Amino acid sequence: MKWAGWIAALALLAGPSWAQSVRTQQGLVKGESADGVAVYKAIPFAVPPVGPLRWRAPQPPAPWAGVRAQTKFAPLCMQKGGSNAMLGLPAWPMSEDCLYLNVWTTPGARGAPVMVWIHGGSFTSGGTAIPLYDGANLARKGVVMVSVAYRLGPFGFLAAPGATGNFGILDQIAALKWVKANIAGFGGDPKRVTVFGESAGAISVSMLCASPAAKGLFARAIAESGADFAPPDRGANEAGSFIPTLAVAQVRGAEFLKNLGAASVEAARAIPAERVEATRGDLGPAADEAVVAADPWAAYERGAYDATPILIGTNADEGALFVPAIKPAAYEAQARRAYGPWADKMLAAYPGKDDVAALRSGRDLFADAVFVWPTRAWARLAARGGEPKVWLYRFEHVPPWPASPVFAGWGAIHGSEIAYVFENMPAAGFVQFKDEDRGLAGKVSDYWVNFARTGDPNGPGLPRWPAFTPAAPREMHLDLAPADGPVADQARLDLLDDYFAWRRKEAAAK
Repeated sequence: MKWAGWIAALALLAGPSWAQSVRTQQGLVKGESADGVAVYKAIPFAVPPVGPLRWRAPQPPAPWAGVRAQTKFAPLCMQKGGSNAMLGLPAWPMSEDCLYLNVWTTPGARGAPVMVWIHGGSFTSGGTAIPLYDGANLARKGVVMVSVAYRLGPFGFLAAPGATGNFGILDQIAALKWVKANIAGFGGDPKRVTVFGESAGAISVSMLCASPAAKGLFARAIAESGADFAPPDRGANEAGSFIPTLAVAQVRGAEFLKNLGAASVEAARAIPAERVEATRGDLGPAADEAVVAADPWAAYERGAYDATPILIGTNADEGALFVPAIKPAAYEAQARRAYGPWADKMLAAYPGKDDVAALRSGRDLFADAVFVWPTRAWARLAARGGEPKVWLYRFEHVPPWPASPVFAGWGAIHGSEIAYVFENMPAAGFVQFKDEDRGLAGKVSDYWVNFARTGDPNGPGLPRWPAFTPAAPREMHLDLAPADGPVADQARLDLLDDYFAWRRKEAAAK
């Protein structure tokens, strides 16, 4: 019997049979395993938001009998999906019925730290089935990894009479509540949940940190290339602002319903999802105060935020993905429209008198205003008291982009760090990663996992990463040889400090 027991145990560890059933509050789920990791795909964390539940807050999932086999990713939430091919998902079904999450774990996980991933995609695209987001490698390092879907575009963010908006953020909160209630069954510690995301996912993380509705649902936060700290968008084409006031969002919501040909939200619920998705509209999260802080800067100044350790940063060439080409005249015209009375100061700091300078400055000004300055502002606000600690980084390594005109001049662009965080170095595809890339990926993912485990990224075998302090601001420069150093481009960021302070003062005077 003794030998039989050992053989049975080894069989559980070696093959798919060990991905045993796990009981959730709704019922039993069974996943599949490979190479020492079990994955449970498409576990529902809410009732499908269809029919009368379209444009309503997510509702708890219904219970089920028997065992659900969770071996296939759910459909993407409705979207146009333009960014997914570049991320390795050229085609995948879409549906309004999309509120599902995925869990990666290992057979020995007990009280393990949990990492909950929120994908990017401008709040209009993306999903959890993208191979780049596979959580197996992080699970092998001792965490329970979760990825969550949330409603996008018009389905996630319509604000109008009868629809409060911010449904996509409410979906993220519902997923975090599910994790808190159920993750122990998968070997995770509900008291050690780290929420992390990139781009729109990072902006979501910053919103969750200042959201009364998300308080207490996570213990740490990681934001890669995104934060909501600029003044709210007042509908005036002001640089750096992309989260509108609720009033502006409701005007845009009314315009969307008009374009859809619907007299009301109730009437729009009967319109096919494909037609809703195809309708023009500028919809995203709105500063409604109940879910998304009206002004996160002010919220942090008065201490109205979830004080967790944060690890945040940006990439050295964020703007290259968004500004592929621009000429001097167009660059200057855009700067004058966006910065108004401040345009001369901005053009002096970001000169663009010739083609080369205009492209470089166009990329840098976009990146600094949209990604870098908000991230540094968050670091400074959160670190003022000294505890909990803030860890700031700048990802500088240039991936081995193909020798093609499409990639000419690219550095560490927006999203470059994702493959390194997840250690998902594809063997084939448009980027052929090298051994040195894999070495850096091991360090980056170790930093992230250490942070999820203890709230401090440091650990054995890693270059020392000092915490950020406003008095002597430094950041970790993540390259083949990671090293801490002064915050890059400090003078430009100080100018943006002055610009955004002026914006706040002007808004307060009106």
